[in-house]
Amino acid sequence: MANGWTPVCAMKTLADGYFYVPNLNVHSIRVYLWCNDANPARMEGDQRGGTSPYPNIPEFPDGNVNLTDTYWIQSKYGTYEGGPNWNYMADVVPDRTINLKDYSRANNNYGQTGGSYTTDLTGIHVVFNTGQDVYPNAEGFLNIPAGATSFTVYHNTTPVMALVYFFAETLPLVAKKPIMDGLVYTE
Repeated sequence: MANGWTPVCAMKTLADGYFYVPNLNVHSIRVYLWCNDANPARMEGDQRGGTSPYPNIPEFPDGNVNLTDTYWIQSKYGTYEGGPNWNYMADVVPDRTINLKDYSRANNNYGQTGGSYTTDLTGIHVVFNTGQDVYPNAEGFLNIPAGATSFTVYHNTTPVMALVYFFAETLPLVAKKPIMDGLVYTE
């Protein structure tokens, strides 16, 4: 369904699962992976070193917080959303600016290795600030509801750190089915 789409940007934020919707023309997201580490907060700042599935966004976590991460975040210091040299992946503490909070998270976790991530999206759902609670399709895609400015990614009832890609395209929605617990699954 979404093969061939190119993401506009990506974000990987904190263990609290919170993200803002970028001030770009984005209409859908893909939850690509989430941190299933026993202590996910130790992977805050793991932004680079892995192999991205999208060539236009080379930043991808590798399970280690090291110089690759800290130097890169430091190189973005002082940038802000929409400004020169901006990169959403460097906004570790999601507030639309790269500052000491972002660098400190990575620096405080410097030396952490062997972080665990998974692409198994069973139980993953996204709660938007507009009230919608949406499960992604089998590939991790879902549409951003009109008016939404932020969201939190959950695994069952627990907020989780995730890597999310943002796309300009809107998914064609096939059906919405109520689930026993009252949540909505979007196909």
